[in-house]
Amino acid sequence: INVPEPEYLTVGTNPIVAGEGLVLNTSGKLVNCGTAKPTFVALSGAAAGAEAAVGRVTPDCVFDVELNADASALVPGAKVALEGGLKVGGAVASDGVATVVNTLDSTKSGEIIRVRFV
Repeated sequence: INVPEPEYLTVGTNPIVAGEGLVLNTSGKLVNCGTAKPTFVALSGAAAGAEAAVGRVTPDCVFDVELNADASALVPGAKVALEGGLKVGGAVASDGVATVVNTLDSTKSGEIIRVRFV
């Protein structure tokens, strides 16, 4: 698992939490990526308007992500949707932005799986 070098960027109007998927808005500020593929991941929490330590998301990075639903049908290689920039859904999603690397035998909401954003 590669660890990205920290970069320091300014948070937009909403605070961020560690592990949150982020993108830059049109003003160049960090905001939650929602369901889109994240460009950055927050390395720590930060208040609105503050400088935040973030890591750039690259295809060789693997992330531990919490499941937001039952995931008994997931297998490595399946695509899943990102939800709220923090969790992934439990169902295969053809338009998902996260690829399952390892399910870690997790099948329930709240458990952790490993994904890559490619």
